[in-house]
Amino acid sequence: MNKKTSTEKKKFELPHIFVLLCLIIVVCAIATWILPAGEFDRTVNEAGTEVVVPGTYHTVEASPVGPFETVKSIYFGMLNGGGVIFFVFIAYASIGLMISTGAFNGLVAGLLKILKGKTRAIIIPIFITVLGIASSTIGVFEEAFPFIPIFVGISIAMGYDAIVGLAIVALGTGLGYSGAVMNPFTVGTAQSIAGLPQMSGAGFRIVSHVLMIIVASVFTIRYALKIQADPSKSLVRGDDFSHMTMNPDDIEKHPFGIREKLVLGVLGVGIVVIVWGTKYKGWYFEDLSGVFLIMGIHHHGLGA
Repeated sequence: MNKKTSTEKKKFELPHIFVLLCLIIVVCAIATWILPAGEFDRTVNEAGTEVVVPGTYHTVEASPVGPFETVKSIYFGMLNGGGVIFFVFIAYASIGLMISTGAFNGLVAGLLKILKGKTRAIIIPIFITVLGIASSTIGVFEEAFPFIPIFVGISIAMGYDAIVGLAIVALGTGLGYSGAVMNPFTVGTAQSIAGLPQMSGAGFRIVSHVLMIIVASVFTIRYALKIQADPSKSLVRGDDFSHMTMNPDDIEKHPFGIREKLVLGVLGVGIVVIVWGTKYKGWYFEDLSGVFLIMGIHHHGLGA
């Protein structure tokens, strides 16, 4: 036996997602024996949806969950959460169809053409904002990963470094999720589980998101200008990023014609309808799923 192989330490590997979920369930079950139990009063709103009544939290008699009940809770959780589960399926499929049309790539290409020759640093706050809006409203996250080498290449070509390109994508999508206004995969799901009206607290999250974008843009621009003035101050100085760089001229060749604009137009109209429906009509998952299905059908038709 190879001594090196036998003595070599195994690298840590993150457990499968189902293992992590089961661990969370076990921790929650244990917590029922430790933490005091409590609940909010609930009422049915005008749309027929049961929601919590703010300021009515009170303690109740504890109901500790045993081992067998813990296992059974997985079944009941999926049964009771069917509306949330299928809404996420439908919303994700609709957004996936939109991304597959290349409309978002075309939008990036179109903006690059407009910004070409302008003040270089303006590209940072503009694209952080664009990606932030996409994450905040329709839950774009891993779909933005292919843009990392694009922005890394653009940043290096402008005299910055790879960190600036990564920051544009990472901060844009990350802050979009942190200050999400109506992200169906985070805000929508969480508000459903908590029994809160959809879009509640949107004003606070919008203000928070705007402040996050401003801080992130200032931070990234300051770092970019510092590297442009003195490349030796780059945190990745000496690393080779040639395998990630791309030619900006090739990126700008991506089509952004009437089809791509119509796809984004459908998305924009859909977002407006969702905001209107949740705010003034009390729409819930069944209504929102219908809007996402219609958007997905139009996206597929325009992208075919």
